[in-house]
Amino acid sequence: MSTWAELHGEENDSNVRVPRSDEIWCDNCNCYVSRWSLKTWNGDDMQHWLCPGCDADLLEPEIME
Repeated sequence: MSTWAELHGEENDSNVRVPRSDEIWCDNCNCYVSRWSLKTWNGDDMQHWLCPGCDADLLEPEIME
């Protein structure tokens, strides 16, 4: 009997991409984004780290003092 993974073509893990330690997943763009390429925005007295593709907040905003 075949397993669920074999029936659905998921038995090969060679296609799974392991993110680097400096990458964050963006749900809107469906890709990993490097922390170094994030855009910053601080219009509300908080530091926001935004995806360069869709402007989604990818990290928790930091309070600016």
